[in-house]
Amino acid sequence: MNPAEELNDRSLGTPAQEGRSVARATGLLGLLTVASRLLGLLRDMAQAAFLGTGMAADAFTLAFIIPNILRRLFGESTVAAALVPSYTETLVKDGRGAARRLAAGTLTFTWFTLTVITALGILLAPQLVRVFAPGFAGVPGKMELASGLLRLLFPYILFVGTAAVCMGILNSHRHFAAPAVAPVFFNISALAGLFLLARVWRSDAPVWGFSVGILLGGVLQLAVQLPFLRSRGISLKPVFDFRDPLFRSVLKLALPALVGLLAAEVNIMVDQLLASLLEPGSVAALAYG
Repeated sequence: MNPAEELNDRSLGTPAQEGRSVARATGLLGLLTVASRLLGLLRDMAQAAFLGTGMAADAFTLAFIIPNILRRLFGESTVAAALVPSYTETLVKDGRGAARRLAAGTLTFTWFTLTVITALGILLAPQLVRVFAPGFAGVPGKMELASGLLRLLFPYILFVGTAAVCMGILNSHRHFAAPAVAPVFFNISALAGLFLLARVWRSDAPVWGFSVGILLGGVLQLAVQLPFLRSRGISLKPVFDFRDPLFRSVLKLALPALVGLLAAEVNIMVDQLLASLLEPGSVAALAYG
């Protein structure tokens, strides 16, 4: 039996069974997406209520936007998006063994790349704030606060970017629940940071408790998916064989997506840069809008 037949025997049922399976998955995804969106709205409302549009809100907004842009560039919008078609094709044509090697190589590359970016971001945080928000220098303490928050939040891209790749792999295996519930955990963690942690730790500056909640939410988005990866035989052991033709095909698909996405992300940063030059609170107000 060839790998494709083996996969079909193990994974596919009759057309009626497949239809019911798709319907159940669609309903579950819809419910989880609605829950995530509602919690996200509640998170934004709570942020606005606690932080308003003051110095802390501006500093947090910038410190969160920079890692998020890098997450989109090197996470779900490039590597993860390029991985799904390649991984699915490999899974069907070449079998689970080849697909597992591709998954391990892509996860290793993503983790290694984002680790380097995170280390550089933490080291160069003050310089990044000066480049992307030069107007912060005109307000005493604002540059320092933004740099500190940026250092705290930079590891967020490491966890969420890797989680995006895990999501692509699990979706290729037709497992949607864990990736869909991950944003729910993120929003709950962020709200817990604001309503709980900020009351017992640095209560005079709730932005710090909120930021820790955001970071832990990123950890949860990854952690909730790992058991399901292991159950499908995906090894989390690093594999540094970047010369693998299958892995190189993923990079070839990712590069055009990266170039195309750059324009939109540059526009976002230009908006933030200009807002930083306006009166205090403009960066947060733009983000709320």
